[in-house]
Amino acid sequence: MRPLTTSQRKTFFSLIRSAAVDLGMDQEVYRKRIMMEELGVDSLSQVDRTNGYDRLMARVWKDLGDYERASFYVGNSLIRLKHLIVEAASKIVKSSGGTALDYVAGVMYRAGMIDARPTKAFAESLSADTAWTRFEEHEVRVLLMMLNTHLARQRRA
Repeated sequence: MRPLTTSQRKTFFSLIRSAAVDLGMDQEVYRKRIMMEELGVDSLSQVDRTNGYDRLMARVWKDLGDYERASFYVGNSLIRLKHLIVEAASKIVKSSGGTALDYVAGVMYRAGMIDARPTKAFAESLSADTAWTRFEEHEVRVLLMMLNTHLARQRRA
């Protein structure tokens, strides 16, 4: 689990302050309640920077009745995972040439996420956020774990 960034913490606390005032609640009570209800945790140190953060932010915006802003955080984890995957793949292919998206497409094929050998056009299509919506989130998380494992092995070598 990767903890929240400083920027995420600031954004979260700022939104919690506003929401607590608007909802007429104590800030700490509200923060702890939504963390327990949404994630089953009582400390921000237990919240990961992707799915956990998104769930908390979506909850606060829903509580405030701003469903448009809440919708940004619902389903956004695939987009965040995509960026983490491309970042990891970029580090892996730095020494070998090739592109990160070609590498990711190859790993997807070997992992059985796609049926046919990936074409250059398919690899390039992965740069669009919408290309990732056809995959289940758990598949994309497994792909990220595979890339992180490869990256860790590369660092040890």
